[in-house]
Amino acid sequence: IRLSPGFARAWNGFGNLLAERLGKSEEAEHAYRRAIELDPTDAYQWHGLGILLAKQPGRSEDAESAARRAIDLDPKLSSAWCILGILLADQPGRSKEAEDAYRKAIELEPKAAWQWNNLGLLLAKQTEKAKEAEGAYRQAIKLKAKDARPWNNLGALLANQPGRAKTAEDAFRKAIELDSKLALSWHGLAIMLQGTEEEEKALLQAGKHSEQQQGYSELVSTNQHAYLQRTLESKGYLQSAASLQRFLTTASPEFHEKDWQGILALTKDYIAANHAADLVTLLDETSWEGVPYGERWRPLREAVKAAAAGTSDSLLDVAPEVRNPALEILKQIAPGIGKRQASAVRRKKIRRMRG
Repeated sequence: IRLSPGFARAWNGFGNLLAERLGKSEEAEHAYRRAIELDPTDAYQWHGLGILLAKQPGRSEDAESAARRAIDLDPKLSSAWCILGILLADQPGRSKEAEDAYRKAIELEPKAAWQWNNLGLLLAKQTEKAKEAEGAYRQAIKLKAKDARPWNNLGALLANQPGRAKTAEDAFRKAIELDSKLALSWHGLAIMLQGTEEEEKALLQAGKHSEQQQGYSELVSTNQHAYLQRTLESKGYLQSAASLQRFLTTASPEFHEKDWQGILALTKDYIAANHAADLVTLLDETSWEGVPYGERWRPLREAVKAAAAGTSDSLLDVAPEVRNPALEILKQIAPGIGKRQASAVRRKKIRRMRG
């Protein structure tokens, strides 16, 4: 760049270095945009910018625009189609567009195992397409048999299918054989081994590796957590506070807003099943230091306490910085109580204003 500051590809390569090796997103974006400014007709520069923005919260629209621009410039750039698919897959009501994008990527690069894996993740969200999802995962395995990810995802898919428990267990074991530090495969295996002596060992391994695991793409992480939530519910694994504790305290560092919403949904079900008191005990005894979204656990704890108490004034003496997010949580997990608590807080504020 010093020798030739007007060379667009040099800026693009610099952007790749900053984004992929050094984790400097802001500087990488500047480099990509400088490359585009110098040569706006190069698809790879738009593609690099799209990948970078896709990883940043709240930048999905910009990322999609960049990916589509790359495709306009080079319709045969398979990875741009795949990035577009990843972006669309995470948006409500756009699964058909996402599937079309993934299939186009596969048409252009049929031997890319990761493309098949991503297609499988998308199809797995749709119950009626479970068979197609399985086919996609198996194709990914065929193309790259030593990759643990499609094996793990295959296990996640089969775990909820009647009569496929042994096949799911085998898939999780294969994923662990290939990558013994893959926490979610240990989680999945623990669920399949529920009630056996091996269950506790698998859970301990899941907890051990979840703190160290850097994880894979955001898409893989999000869908694996969604699977885990569904499986825990369907197998009745959340019938004890200890089981919920295992799940919460071994969550992957790649924790997303969808995962938090899943936690709230599970908490709501727990309260509806009259287990609020057990949940209060769990949250009182657990340290959430270092857990993803750790700043949200205290408001969650206060919200659950309020739900367990069933009164309208249990949050009045809680510090505002905790009480306000707790009220928002309470409105989701116990709407009736949340409304009464909010009214009580408003009345208290009015009394204070009147002196």
